[in-house]
Amino acid sequence: MSRGRPDDQPRLVVEGLTEVSAELGLSDPRVLATVVGDWASIVGDQIAAHARPRGLRDGQLTVAVDQPGWVTELRYRHEGVLAAVREATGSDAVRSLRIVVNPAP
Repeated sequence: MSRGRPDDQPRLVVEGLTEVSAELGLSDPRVLATVVGDWASIVGDQIAAHARPRGLRDGQLTVAVDQPGWVTELRYRHEGVLAAVREATGSDAVRSLRIVVNPAP
């Protein structure tokens, strides 16, 4: 049974995901969707070609890079990336970055 709606009323998927995420203590899925959708604008085309957001949990955005050198680059730009993410999402839900090497298939 949905909260605050008659049972026969349709719901947007994002409403259900947001509700379930809140109940499980997870981040708002809209924040990650915005980060993924705007990633090239957030970090620039050059970085976006080598790094991609993979997940958001407990305020930590996991970013996978295709080569170890990009770990150093993103660590160097850490504060700038966080500021750009906050601006893009209108939220301070992302408080840190976790950068992992995961070569593209």
